[in-house]
Amino acid sequence: MADRLSCCVPFCRRTVDRQKLDAGHNEWLCHIHWKLVPARLKRRRAKLRRLAKRTGDPARLARIHRADDAAWAACRAKAIEGAAGL
Repeated sequence: MADRLSCCVPFCRRTVDRQKLDAGHNEWLCHIHWKLVPARLKRRRAKLRRLAKRTGDPARLARIHRADDAAWAACRAKAIEGAAGL
């Protein structure tokens, strides 16, 4: 099962094929747990990813990637909290 990636939520048994994800991704949330993430965080992350595609400045791109990493961590935390019923 090395070519599959498990959902980030503990005890979730859903997996995805690594080839279906973008290169470099090593974490994933299944659709059931992605629904638990507030829309505000999803919109923030989508906006950051759009900005990353448009920018040409390496310094700004680094800041956008750091902000996107923080947004992903918040999404992951909310999904785990929601799955635990918190």
